[in-house]
Amino acid sequence: MHDLILRAGTVHDGFGSAGRTADVAVSGGRIVAIGREPGPAARVIDADGLIVAPGFVDPHSHSVGPNHTRTFGTFPVFLGTYVRERGVVPMPEAIRKVTSATAAQFGPADRGWLGTGAVADVCVFDPVAIRHDGTYEVPDVAPVGVTHVFPAGHPVVEGGEFTGGRHGRVLRR
Repeated sequence: MHDLILRAGTVHDGFGSAGRTADVAVSGGRIVAIGREPGPAARVIDADGLIVAPGFVDPHSHSVGPNHTRTFGTFPVFLGTYVRERGVVPMPEAIRKVTSATAAQFGPADRGWLGTGAVADVCVFDPVAIRHDGTYEVPDVAPVGVTHVFPAGHPVVEGGEFTGGRHGRVLRR
């Protein structure tokens, strides 16, 4: 039995390929299957209408401090404003830029992409809603449209709310 299945989401692998509707199965913090009906799971999340992507790799040191809009909204602004609204970058390429392309600079071969054997760093978001409403005066506003985040299969965002989990880790070269 799998730990988690993200059911019927539009899966982007992180390499710039077009998204495809599939289920993503996670066990032991790793992706174990991508396809249709990968078997039973302890937990199933309906991802229909949502994008299932690799977890975003943030190259910022956040030396600007914890109360800066980049801390809370870098990727929601990029995906909402520059991808969806302005059409500057197509969604598959945008996801590649913030996942596998960035991870490749740091060297972790099993992160930044979705596929069997990869670490289950997964972000589920609504491509129609994703944005960040923070300002420089009030930067610490949760992004809109990010429904679930799983670093190594551990939930840290559930239903758009931070769980308090601190399962991410710093990746060093």
